[in-house]
Amino acid sequence: MQRHPIPAILGLEIDLRLADSEKLVERVLCDSSLKKIEMITQRELDVFKRDGFLLLKNVFSAEEMSAFSHKGRSHPGTNNAGTSLALIPELAPLIGDDRILTMAKEILGPSASFFFEANYIHYAFNPGGRIKGHLHHDGKGTPDHLFNRLHQTFSEPYPVMRIGVYMQDTASQSGGLKVCPGSHLQDTSTFSEGQFSFFDIPSEPGDAVCFCLRTLHSPFALRRRHAPDNALAPWEENSLYASQPDTFLPIPEQRESIFIDFAEAQPLSDLHIKSRAMHAGNKKPGLSNFLKDGGLDTIPALDSVGLRFDFAIIDAMREVINHVLDGKIQRSGLEHLNHLMVLCNRNAEYSGYFPFTPTVEKRSYSVSESINVLNQLIKRNQSYSEMLATRNGDPHMEENFRPIK
Repeated sequence: MQRHPIPAILGLEIDLRLADSEKLVERVLCDSSLKKIEMITQRELDVFKRDGFLLLKNVFSAEEMSAFSHKGRSHPGTNNAGTSLALIPELAPLIGDDRILTMAKEILGPSASFFFEANYIHYAFNPGGRIKGHLHHDGKGTPDHLFNRLHQTFSEPYPVMRIGVYMQDTASQSGGLKVCPGSHLQDTSTFSEGQFSFFDIPSEPGDAVCFCLRTLHSPFALRRRHAPDNALAPWEENSLYASQPDTFLPIPEQRESIFIDFAEAQPLSDLHIKSRAMHAGNKKPGLSNFLKDGGLDTIPALDSVGLRFDFAIIDAMREVINHVLDGKIQRSGLEHLNHLMVLCNRNAEYSGYFPFTPTVEKRSYSVSESINVLNQLIKRNQSYSEMLATRNGDPHMEENFRPIK
């Protein structure tokens, strides 16, 4: 396994990839030797470029899908909520599964990067329950505003993608992903649902759905019994379901999915990553500890892609601040401060837009120098947090980190 040298900071030796056999997980769960995905064909790449999505059949075995579900549901706190895969030890290796990484690198190219946006999501509905469909895209971050959606016309796909693994049969039921083919290249600043065509992706357990995050999409698609392949607009579905729910195929009472996002190393991706990480609603508690405790050693294949640590840096900031007593950082806080410097050293931004990570290049830093870096991060995060709160008119979205003296 390739090793990345990590500087010793504050005298605390930390290596993000220290081997620890005790942390090895059940490899059978995500053993990529079970079934390897072949290289995505040029035709499939052309389909992704044209339509903004791609359905890949039979990527995972039935046994793997059952294991994903069992391990995800067994983890506390996953009901009707998203949980970072990094915090579910039995599922974390899926991030570095050969098939997942092959899809990302084939679609995005050799600079494909993982930025720790990977989640297991489980919804449990009462009979007849559902979440209404809503058309949107997730391409956020413009050169003018970190939290605005990117609506301009494109000639090439937006450089951030999601790989979705849906554990229900949405080919013969409702509940899958609805997309607007080709919308990832169109101006979406103003639109009506009537101007787009719709497609309900007929994914089955074991399939993988790759889609560009600039593609207009809607969750929980409803499929009509008499015309399941004729997709409706979300507003048409919602209206018809309110008066004639039996018109549609059944909605699974359990909805489980795994989402793993990747980005090409370029400025628009940089804006997206920062927009996601700086949003107070996208906290990833525990991520910094996962990395500090050698979590990446359970996913050695991530050596083959770039890594961005923005989410982990913000989580490490919280850990340091949570270990301040009477104005002084406690010993446990110093360990987090040290790890924060390690993460900053490893984090390379792709643009100069909305700079966040200070330059950390030396092999060692004094506590006071490290606190100065922390305060730079706090100041920048506060500025972007205020930008978000002002944009949304919600002061609760402002994160109040206070500088350390």
